[in-house]
Amino acid sequence: EKKEYTDVIVQSSETLLELINNVMDLSSLESGKVELEQTAFELDSLLKQTLAPLKFQAISKNIELEYDITPDVPAFLLGDPARLRQILINLVGNSIKFTNAGTVRVTACRSYDKFCIRVSDTGIGIPTESQATLFEPYVQAKSDTIRKYGGTGLGLAIVKKLVTAMTGKITLESSIETGTTFSIYLPM
Repeated sequence: EKKEYTDVIVQSSETLLELINNVMDLSSLESGKVELEQTAFELDSLLKQTLAPLKFQAISKNIELEYDITPDVPAFLLGDPARLRQILINLVGNSIKFTNAGTVRVTACRSYDKFCIRVSDTGIGIPTESQATLFEPYVQAKSDTIRKYGGTGLGLAIVKKLVTAMTGKITLESSIETGTTFSIYLPM
């Protein structure tokens, strides 16, 4: 019984810390006080390190978490690896959260002169009427989403602001039948 109480306290404090961090990140992004790093990083290493802790969440839900890098993507990229990691954690974390069976896949590829990273899932999908406001702070696709899945509705707002700060673009394709795909296009 004490262990259960301790687990609840730990989970609650982690949730509160995540909320505080998200609010701080959103505040920094909105005020334009985020400085992006421009450093060379190895994409394969970044993906492995970022997805490793998320793999445990996927395994606990019997979901496959896969990633691949197409041959046309250079091994090293120039950018802000910490912010790219933050984007991936938000998108992949959401995909795992909203997928009850199947696969979450991260694909890095080249799209014309842009670096593209796609996060696709076989999850519950996002209704068309909810997609337009999904990147706004504190918005979730459906009102019952908070009760069923938790979360604050800040993750996608932060992702959108980070991608914009990186002079990139994010798109969304989703249906209730097939799941969701977020595509991020960044300069190479």
